[in-house]
Amino acid sequence: RRVVHTPDGTIRLACDYRRPVAMVLTELPGSGRPAYVPVDKHGYRLPETYTDISGCGAWIQILGVKAKPPEVGRPFEADDAKAGVKLAAIIFQQSFHSQVAAVDVTNYRGRVSKTKSHILIHRRSKTSEAFHWGSAIGEEIEEPSASEKLRMLAKCFCPGSPQASIDFSVYSNAGIERAPDIVPKG
Repeated sequence: RRVVHTPDGTIRLACDYRRPVAMVLTELPGSGRPAYVPVDKHGYRLPETYTDISGCGAWIQILGVKAKPPEVGRPFEADDAKAGVKLAAIIFQQSFHSQVAAVDVTNYRGRVSKTKSHILIHRRSKTSEAFHWGSAIGEEIEEPSASEKLRMLAKCFCPGSPQASIDFSVYSNAGIERAPDIVPKG
């Protein structure tokens, strides 16, 4: 923001640092191993790479990004990464952000299944249930707005709320409890 050169030769910088809001699970080129790279709220890749983030606090993971990570200091350009980062950045600003384990964009724009939710939010609790966010922010068609979905998500993290799989993509004032997917035996 500002550079000051003092008479004694000291240079003082006033700047803002990029702060990580999420960790993108990706595969590092050449290694073939999964790794986490931190990103800021605009999707810029920050320095460092982690193979395990279990002891690193309450980071929000972004799962299902297909694109390779950019160079440090460059933003993710892929649409699935941008959608995951945008949602993670908004969740990071909420009081309940530490209860969110991951934003899952594996089915972004229905690329795996047109009938499944495009984005899932996994909670940090031991339950395997996920919240069905729906389409990416700005891509909603006949869905509640992101602010309406966030309001409903906040209610789900209140004490005493049901530990269920809730779909936020249908009604602006209510969520639908979804039955678990049943995989036929055989």
